[in-house]
Amino acid sequence: MPKPSAIFTTAIIFGAGASVPPLMSQQGLVQELLNDQTHPRIWPAKRYLRHSFPGLIAKSADPRSIDIRFEDIVGPLEIAEAEEYWFHFGGSGEPGTLLTNRQVLSSLDTWVAMALDPRSIPKPTTGKSPKAIEQRVAYGEYYAPKPTCPLPYGRMIHYLRKDGLLEKTAFLSMNYDVLLDRVVHASGTHIPDYGIDGFYDPGSVVAASEKDRATTLILKLHGSLNWRACDNCHILRNLKEFISWPGDKCTDCGEQAARPMLIRPTLLKDFRHRVWKDVWKRAGHVLAGASKWVFVGYSLPLADVWMLRLLAQSSRSGGILPRKREIVVVNKDPQVKNRFSLLFPEVTFLKMDFAAWIDSFLDGPSK
Repeated sequence: MPKPSAIFTTAIIFGAGASVPPLMSQQGLVQELLNDQTHPRIWPAKRYLRHSFPGLIAKSADPRSIDIRFEDIVGPLEIAEAEEYWFHFGGSGEPGTLLTNRQVLSSLDTWVAMALDPRSIPKPTTGKSPKAIEQRVAYGEYYAPKPTCPLPYGRMIHYLRKDGLLEKTAFLSMNYDVLLDRVVHASGTHIPDYGIDGFYDPGSVVAASEKDRATTLILKLHGSLNWRACDNCHILRNLKEFISWPGDKCTDCGEQAARPMLIRPTLLKDFRHRVWKDVWKRAGHVLAGASKWVFVGYSLPLADVWMLRLLAQSSRSGGILPRKREIVVVNKDPQVKNRFSLLFPEVTFLKMDFAAWIDSFLDGPSK
């Protein structure tokens, strides 16, 4: 972890739009869940959707007609589970059994893990077979930072590293996916630092390939699919380039109680765990000290009260006058500018997606 005194002049804040494509949009998560037939662990989530939102069934064939977000689906479930309501949204499963709210939530979490690490993108491997070696080559080609990287994250890291800006840039993300994480691992020169000292690492053995790498600060404010927590032994591990699913086997205690450590996208967010306090506190310090904030693919929903509080407080901290801090918003939706203008009247709005913004730096003068 970098020393607390590390100074970052730029903070880049990512929302879900930064990872689309290759990952699904919020509406895509709902539509594809309705249509997916690939895994038995998602049937409770499908049953919940069909029972609670029957009007979605007729719309499932047309993604443009889906006007509900994933957070709208998860919210009622999480409130009911927290309050221990007797009514179970999932209804009955097999004859004589009850499908509990918690089971449905775990199923929805499993769908998120499947959707945000789809089969269509290369996966890491530790195997030694010819197929595994071929898989590693494909993985490196896909994630390694370079001008031709298929991921905007890879082209961004290439640009920042080439221009000597990477060490001065911190990343904040509302996303669970590990696209940026894998790009940093694949760089060969840097390794992600999540601002967390709670990962279990007996012996603190550092891999030879990571000993001489610099750190890149990535603060994932809602958690990450590669942070594996166990409900039985409560050990938290950093899986690095790999991800965890709900119900995975914990390698520490052997129970099927492992899961990714995530804050679900609802108003009912529980940040009491020390990990969240550490990450959000660090994010506040980074934002307060950075003279430039860039929001990529983040729509600033006004229901995201935790983020609103963080931005409003940090913008008036750190000794930088609000009017002296440069605020840039990169988003294809012009309505997003109106929401950001409520906090930052002098915001610079760029109506483009992540890929176009990064390519503008690689192809020509900085904007």
